[in-house]
Amino acid sequence: MDPGTALELQNLAARFANSFDLKDWDRLGECLADSLYTDYRDLRGTPPETMPRERFVELRRAALQELRTQHLCGNIEIALDGTTADMKLSMLIHRRDGAGEAFDTHCLYLLRAVRGARGWRINSITQKVLANDGNSAIHKGARQAMILESAVLDVKPDLTREFEAAFGKAQAIISASKGYVSHELRRCLEKRNRYLLLVRWRTLEDHTEGFRKSAPYREWRRLLHHFYDPFPVVEHYEDAF
Repeated sequence: MDPGTALELQNLAARFANSFDLKDWDRLGECLADSLYTDYRDLRGTPPETMPRERFVELRRAALQELRTQHLCGNIEIALDGTTADMKLSMLIHRRDGAGEAFDTHCLYLLRAVRGARGWRINSITQKVLANDGNSAIHKGARQAMILESAVLDVKPDLTREFEAAFGKAQAIISASKGYVSHELRRCLEKRNRYLLLVRWRTLEDHTEGFRKSAPYREWRRLLHHFYDPFPVVEHYEDAF
């Protein structure tokens, strides 16, 4: 690997880390590919998923905007294969809220970057948590006891494409809601107009009292509810073990 490429990749990792602390969400987006694989299951307790760059940035903004943070990274290892680079780096993340409560994470980041017309961009992020210290409740993205909302959505058969387009817009509404953790939308293999919506909330009230009684919920309802036949039954689940 030539020194110039190594420096480019080290700078990419540094910009990625510093963007969180500067709350420079545009700069964070510039570090990322259009679509990226993410695995934060150790911290968030949610399954890996592939998402658009814009959604990744919005999730990080929602979780970290109100916290003072410092992402300290080092011990960078780089394996280069043509236009793909795999990076492994150690990171210590300090977080403080307005009251001085702290939550710190010791972890490894496994980043994959690809080189294209815009230079190197990260298209895969896996966080491996080694240890956490402090009060995880100050961090909206950290694993907490959660409530799982479940709804089977039967969409009018000739409107599935329009529904998926509308959901693409509506998911930004729910992602910005207080108490929201993550969501998934799965399409049924046996019945192609049936979808399974799973939303993780901090508390039951975050969904039933917070989101459903909010002004943004009216826009969610306008975008999606006319697609359903019949109207879905929504249930909530807690951990059994």
